Amino acid sequence: MARLNTGDDFADLAAQYSEDPDPKEHGGDLGWFSRGLMLPTFEEAAFALQEGEVSDIIETSAGSHLIKLTGRRGDEE
Repeated sequence: MARLNTGDDFADLAAQYSEDPDPKEHGGDLGWFSRGLMLPTFEEAAFALQEGEVSDIIETSAGSHLIKLTGRRGDEE
């Protein structure tokens, strides 16, 4: 979070620090998803964001997350 606040690129940081192989390989990009597909805490934070906004640190049973909303398409983010 501190590095994002000083201007580092989200995708570069995700590629460097993500422990999930697929998002790590794609700069943190999870692809489009609709409600009901992610863990509730993650989903709640993601759908509360505005385009381009980065969440606070989100804790779920899968770990700690930062979410950057890059776009919306109907009911998908």
